[in-house]
Amino acid sequence: MYLLDTTVWIDLLRTNSRSIRHRLTAHSKSTIGLSIITLCELQYGLEKRAAQYPHLRAREQQLLSAIVAPLDVFLLDHNVVEIYGRVRAALENSGTAIGALDTFIAAQALSLGAVLVTSNGKEFQRVQGLQVEDWR
Repeated sequence: MYLLDTTVWIDLLRTNSRSIRHRLTAHSKSTIGLSIITLCELQYGLEKRAAQYPHLRAREQQLLSAIVAPLDVFLLDHNVVEIYGRVRAALENSGTAIGALDTFIAAQALSLGAVLVTSNGKEFQRVQGLQVEDWR
C-alpha cells in the first residue's frame, strides 16, 4: 500500500512528472491512497488559487475530483490518533518536530502499514519506522 503525500500531487500538477505518472499507472489503484489530511491540503491549495483566479475554480475542482475519485481516501481513526500522539511527542522530545499535518499523515501511513510517497523525505525520515519513497 502506498499513501501519497500532498507534495506528490503538487509535483504532478505543476510539472506533469513523467516519473510520477509512470509509478501511478504501474500500481493498481487499490494499492494507492491518500489521507483525508492530504485531501484537505489539496482543497486548501485549490481555494487559495481560486481566490486569485476565480475563473479557474470550477475546472480545478473538477480535476481534483477526477484525480481523487478512483483512490481510497483514509479517514482518521483512534489508532491514527494514538500513533500521532506517540510520534509527535517523540519528535518534540528529540528536538526534531515536523508540522502537525505532516505528523498526522505519517501516523496514518504507520497505522496502515503503508509506504509514504513524498518529495519531502528529509522531514518524514525523522519518523521512526516510517517507510518513505520519492517517485520524482
